[in-house]
Parts: sequence; C-alpha cells; structure tokens
Amino acid sequence: MPLRLLLAGAAAFAMAACSRHIDGPRPALTTTVNEADPLRTPATVCNAQGDPAQGWIIHLIGDRFSPLPTGTLGKSAGLLMPFVMLSGPEQFQVPDAAVFFLDKTRLPVFLPTRDSSAGGPAPRALIPGSYDVSVTNPNGRSAQLAAGLAVVPPPTIKSVQGQFLAAPSSAAVCNDQAQALVVTGSGFRASAPPTFSFLDAGGSVALTLPPAWVSVDSATVISASLPPGAFAPAQASGTGTQYTAQVTNPEGCKAPYGTDPRGLGVTDVKVFTQCRFQPEIRNNPDSFEFQVTGVQNGSATFLYTWQNSGPRATVDQSSSLAGGSVTLTIKDAAGNLVYSNSLGQNGTFLTAVGSPGAWTIQLDFVNASGTFNFRAQKSG
Repeated sequence: MPLRLLLAGAAAFAMAACSRHIDGPRPALTTTVNEADPLRTPATVCNAQGDPAQGWIIHLIGDRFSPLPTGTLGKSAGLLMPFVMLSGPEQFQVPDAAVFFLDKTRLPVFLPTRDSSAGGPAPRALIPGSYDVSVTNPNGRSAQLAAGLAVVPPPTIKSVQGQFLAAPSSAAVCNDQAQALVVTGSGFRASAPPTFSFLDAGGSVALTLPPAWVSVDSATVISASLPPGAFAPAQASGTGTQYTAQVTNPEGCKAPYGTDPRGLGVTDVKVFTQCRFQPEIRNNPDSFEFQVTGVQNGSATFLYTWQNSGPRATVDQSSSLAGGSVTLTIKDAAGNLVYSNSLGQNGTFLTAVGSPGAWTIQLDFVNASGTFNFRAQKSG
C-alpha cells in the first residue's frame, strides 16, 4: 500500500482514538531506517536525488511517539506532529509537513535533497557527515539518538576505461575475453559497495554485475572484473553495442544522474562480440605465410611450429605499422634464435644457419595498429 495512504489511515485512526492511546509520554528513539537501504542501521542518506516530491524517506524507530490532536471541536481537525531535529555539521529541523505518524513506534520523515524540497520551502543538500537525531513530542518531552543519521554525497563517474589492450579503444568491452573495467569518480565507499549495471540505449538495465565482480578500491576508484561471455551474445556486436555504466550506492543515489556528463569513455562503453584479432595463416612444409589486417591497439602473442627442412630461411616482410610494435622471432629445431626483427621493417631478410626440423615462429604485438604480412621460406 502506498505510504501516503498508510499515513493517512494511521493518522485518522489516531485522531479517532487519541483519548485512549496518545497521552503525551516521553518518546524513545532506538534507530533510523532508510527505505532505500533497510538492512543498514542507523540510516545513511544521500543529500541528492531521491523522489522529486518526497526526497528520501527515513523512518525513526522507537516508542511513545505522540502527535497532539488539534481542532477536534471544529471543522479543521488535525494533528500536531512531533518535532524532528538533525544536529551535526549543520542544524536542520525537518519541516512539519515532512513528518508523518504511522504508530507510536514509527515516524516516517521526508528529507530534502539537492533535487527535492520534500515538503520544505526549497530543495536542500544537507552537509555530509554524522548527525544526532532528536524527536520532541508536542508536550515538550524528547529523545535523542547520537550519530543516528549519516549524510553522504552522491556518487559521480568521470571515466570508464577497459583494461584489455587488444580492444578497439579504451572505452570497449571485449565479450570474448576476460578483462577489467576501471571506473574513476567520487563518492564510492568500500563499507557500502555499489551496484554496477549497464543500461541500454532505452535506459533499461541490460546487465547487473554480481557483487563478487566489483571492488571499491578507494573513494574515487571502482574496478570490475568481467569474465568471457559476461554479456549475452545478442547484447554484443561486431561493431560494438553501446551501454551506459551506472553505479548505484545502497542508499539510493546513482551516477550518472540528470545532466551529468555522458559519452564514450566518460560513462559509456561499447561491447564487442570479439576483440582478439585473428590472423590468416598458411603453414606448409618449407613455406609459412602470416597476414592480419585492421589491427587497432592490439596486444597478443602468437606461436607456431613450422617444418623447415633447410638450414636457413628467407623472410619477406611487407607491413604497415601505424603504432605500437610487432616483433617476429624465429628459432630453429634446437631452440636457438636464428632471426629477430620488427615487422615495421619491410624487405627480404635471411635467417642465421640453424638445425632443420620443427622451427618455432613467434610474434609479439604490443599496442600495435596496422596491417602486417610476412612469409618465411626454406633457404639453402
């Protein structure tokens, strides 16, 4: 049942039976509960976002909360609610219109935020910190709960960066590979880890990462470890499907929010079906050919066993290296190095003399971009 209906029903019941149940005793205040995070007490509340009309709903839990009926003999009957005061980095009295009565053990209050007035005259972002909470019945008797409420700022996201070097860009997720994502921003807490989700173009949650995949490294850094196939096959594509990374703290505030900056590398990533480039290989006795095109910022190592019946090989290199490095090394059947060169060097080269048999060809790509071709053939 909506909170407003519960409150209205409870208030009406209290007015009808006030003479027997509301006698103005001294209240007791034992804890506070945030509706958005009910398992964490005392409550932590965000000083931004929240419901546009209600802000964040905090329940004061205790006993003997006693509103005072007013105007019972006239046509404007009502209730004078207990006064709720927050004392900490600043003093704040919760507006009367934001204090409600469920029963003698529970007072819901609407707290304003940067984005919601919550019954007050204007939106208000409480200064972050620890607050004592006091409740005063209309008869003047009161109760206080030291450190009864923690106010925190909302999270923010400044960048989302992938850590797989073979990805097309740093704002990419390679669904065929295990990789890490690093989120930088603010307002992250290891004591209250956030929920990490990806939103599709329509704003719906496409994927929420299990808590075991997410780590709060500091107040400004979150890291997430994604295994291969973290996204369903239909959620990735060859050209990259764009998603927005969203971080939601337990007390309810999220990033990005409203007019926060967005875009690739800021809050958005593209999810690719695969990122590891696949070279074309022709591995025949006494002749080996390698070709790969369109590599972008690729890092990988490739190993091949090639049968060479001769003591040497000629190596023809024809590549276009636009960035990074690619190193070709060849070892003979005895494991001795007979050739090492950058694929950025074009031309025909000759290996050193080695033992015939099963030779090893190795290519090391480090942040490489470009198109790469070479051919090794038996010589001598």
